[in-house]
Amino acid sequence: MHIRSEREGRELLPHLCEKVRIAIIDSGVSLSDPIIRSARQRGDIRSCRNFSPGNSDPKTWEDTVGHGTMVARLLMEVAPEAEIYIAKVTGDGEQHIPKDELFCIARVSEDEPN
Repeated sequence: MHIRSEREGRELLPHLCEKVRIAIIDSGVSLSDPIIRSARQRGDIRSCRNFSPGNSDPKTWEDTVGHGTMVARLLMEVAPEAEIYIAKVTGDGEQHIPKDELFCIARVSEDEPN
């Protein structure tokens, strides 16, 4: 159920209606998930890119762990107007990107075309 339908006919709080950009730096997202697939088609998920070490194709951002997909779904529920950018940094659930590089990844994620 979507957050808008759970508000019992009340107006959403202003901060829930604002456009915000969110970079999800995690295990990617799964296109087999119907909510993710629909969000990609609507343009709610603006860009996806794979930054994981040893990856030769930045377009291979399929989530094999499941965590990034669940995070994306949760954020779409609580921030329905958000523009979401996906940065895959792991394929096995372990962090492989040094923490000081994560901010740079977030910036590139929102600037990259699909």
